[in-house]
Amino acid sequence: MKELFEQLKNLGWQDEDIPLASEPEIEKVEKELGITFPIAYKTFAKEYLNIGLRGVQFLPFNSSEPMYLINELNNARTYFELPNHLIPFINNNDDYYCFDLKSNIPDYKVAYWSHNGTTNEKWDNFLDWMEKCLIGEYLQNKSKYDFE
Repeated sequence: MKELFEQLKNLGWQDEDIPLASEPEIEKVEKELGITFPIAYKTFAKEYLNIGLRGVQFLPFNSSEPMYLINELNNARTYFELPNHLIPFINNNDDYYCFDLKSNIPDYKVAYWSHNGTTNEKWDNFLDWMEKCLIGEYLQNKSKYDFE
């Protein structure tokens, strides 16, 4: 797990304005949502949340406004009709990478949801998504991303 996170850190960029999550912040969001995030995601959020790659940045648990992730979730549901069983962790131009609460409790599948309509893109869990989608697609298309 840590090796994958370090690989992302070495490939990506760090945004000092995005705060790392604290255990109390994670617990507060979990309580508000009535879920438990996957262990890998919680570890990532506490140590690497401010790393971005391929033009995407993870949603912070807290920023200038309290409960930022909750507010983002509510906006996605209100304005883009994000289904209730999806919990986003990345907003990429109003398209979302989400935990699918209908699957693999507590190590939820990751689903891609587009504001233009549903997709069938899914990964077995957060680490699978990070390895195959975030890092894997970046490495496959590195020359394209180097020019953006």
